[in-house]
Amino acid sequence: MSAWWRRGLGALIALGALGVGRVVAEPELNVSGAGWLESNKIERSVRSLSQVETRSTLDANAIEDAVFFTLSAVAANGYLRAEVDATIERPSGEVLKHHFDYRFAELLPRPLEAVRLDLEVIQGVRYHFGEVTTEGGEAVLSSERAHELLVPSGGLLNLRSDRMFTPARLRQGLDQIEVWLAARGYADARARAVSEERNHETGEVTVRVEIAPGRQWYVTSVDTDAAPAGVDVPDLPVAADQIWTSGWQQDEVEKVRQAYFEAGYVDVRLRAEREGEVADDGTMGAAVHIGVEPGTQVIAAPVQFAGDVVVADSVLRRRVEVTAGEPLNPSDVEATRRRLGRLRALAGVDVRYESAADGQRSPVFVLEEREPWESSLLLGYGSYEQVRGGVELRGFNLLRRSHQLRLEAVGSLKSLRGDMVYTVPDLFGETVDAKLRLFGLDREELSFQRQEYGAVASVTRRDLAWIKADFTAAYTYQDLRSRESELGTRAMDVVDTTSASLTLGLSHDGRDNPLVPHEGLRWFAQIEAADPVLGGESGFQRLEAGLSWHRPLGDTNWLHVGLTHGTVLTLGQDSDRWLPANKRFFPGGENSLRGMTTGEASPRNGAGEFVGAKSFTLLNVEFEQALTRRISAVLFYDALGETARIQDGLWDVQLHSVGLGLRYQTLIGPVRLEYGHNLTPRPLDPDGTLHFSIGFPF
Repeated sequence: MSAWWRRGLGALIALGALGVGRVVAEPELNVSGAGWLESNKIERSVRSLSQVETRSTLDANAIEDAVFFTLSAVAANGYLRAEVDATIERPSGEVLKHHFDYRFAELLPRPLEAVRLDLEVIQGVRYHFGEVTTEGGEAVLSSERAHELLVPSGGLLNLRSDRMFTPARLRQGLDQIEVWLAARGYADARARAVSEERNHETGEVTVRVEIAPGRQWYVTSVDTDAAPAGVDVPDLPVAADQIWTSGWQQDEVEKVRQAYFEAGYVDVRLRAEREGEVADDGTMGAAVHIGVEPGTQVIAAPVQFAGDVVVADSVLRRRVEVTAGEPLNPSDVEATRRRLGRLRALAGVDVRYESAADGQRSPVFVLEEREPWESSLLLGYGSYEQVRGGVELRGFNLLRRSHQLRLEAVGSLKSLRGDMVYTVPDLFGETVDAKLRLFGLDREELSFQRQEYGAVASVTRRDLAWIKADFTAAYTYQDLRSRESELGTRAMDVVDTTSASLTLGLSHDGRDNPLVPHEGLRWFAQIEAADPVLGGESGFQRLEAGLSWHRPLGDTNWLHVGLTHGTVLTLGQDSDRWLPANKRFFPGGENSLRGMTTGEASPRNGAGEFVGAKSFTLLNVEFEQALTRRISAVLFYDALGETARIQDGLWDVQLHSVGLGLRYQTLIGPVRLEYGHNLTPRPLDPDGTLHFSIGFPF
């Protein structure tokens, strides 16, 4: 052992002897019997709640708290009569055993200290909804719909775990019925369980629910108090068939509130009063009056910043929408808070007000810094590349201007790639970002070794108002290489070349969830044009466009449709020698035509060698049926039309596949196991392909 190690160890021992930095030997805690994942989750929560790491022993109160939390946690999963066997080891080594039932009837003896606590959960029967009947309200709410609101289906199999019963889930279901009716004007609707019978042997719970919708409310009029000078309250017209709901009323109140805010009445208080009268048709007519207490008008003093002011003042000031000397509008203050909150260098932004002279107030934005650097491990799997792993490093406040840097290195059994992206946000206004990207890729394709290295400079304009899409313009310079080529075009392919191109693109994502989409539309279109005048050696035009559309067909099944097209041309050039092999299309794989592996669906020549497509159109259609809350089954159809030479027609080759799959939903997207069967295999094509991957296919 070296001298400095000996000195360091000696210093630590000395400090320990003096009690400086003394480490407390924390008591041991173990939870078992609730399943491995759930037991570990409960154990971590108990450690946190009991502050185990700060204790040397656990007293009787801490042990009972741990047991109570454990019983509550398993009860939330439907085990309403669970029990716990506690094994308690005292500092002397004596072991005490104590049994707790769900009623928590017998408490521990006192005084008691423990250095180890083992909790074994005896879950017992899991309670689940059995027969659920509803009475009343049939003219408004069908019994089928009421049942769906009370007991949401987890999928086609409708497992007991999906129908888990707890008093909280029953109350939630009753609340859902009342919310559903209230949204349709039945403001006084009530739903209550009039009987609940639990079978303690089977866990089945029979519930009878009584629904009283009451009368439906319609708005007859809405008015407000007279406003002071300078406050422009908008008209509040009422449609003839306007249903009264609390949401509608809040919207009307908010219109009045914003009018007062714009005039600087920061402390305005509003109250809405509803008076009802029974109409001839049995409905209720609601006359709504919005009362106003305006308070005093406030003028804005200069904005201040407090807290972790880690971003340059000029960057912060650019996002301020409050003008000193003008009426103080809380809506402008909130807009400023949101704009500041979008700075990646900040973890949070709060706001408070400080009084200034002459009745003025100064908004003070309290800034919270995020960690300037974050690192994370990356992990994925695909049928072709198999296991993918890597590391990512992100910086969020370079040059104190909230500039961002992302470094990423990813390797798999087939490829190695690296990326460095430097982002300058809000380059020209808040909606325009600039990026500089350096990249490298070495990937083993089915018929050649792809190598690409280069740089991209781009600007992105977010959310173009007229089409609700992001616009990107980019300049790319890259070195393109194709090694060990077995392509049918290898005799004419340029092996090593450089490409300089301009790319223009539009994209829009209106899906409800990008990882697990169930509803919405996403589309994109981009064109890349390369020419020697831009600085490279090759010349081509590459167009790609696509969309994906998702629609629910019920509560537990969905339709997914994807359509993608790509074409690469060499207009203005004398031959295809201007086109690198890297820029051709090689369809096939778990996110393309699923009857084949990655690249295997590309055109072949007469010798059976892969050529690479110059144009392709891919259609993916899926029907997804939920089996449980996390598992779904998929029936899919993929169709591919492609050509190796544009002059041979748009879809010179046509391939089709159908298949089945299972998906397990996770936080990073679905884990997919799918088999695609080829309906039109070529002589060297497989009959089908089994895929295992992570992520939604389109």
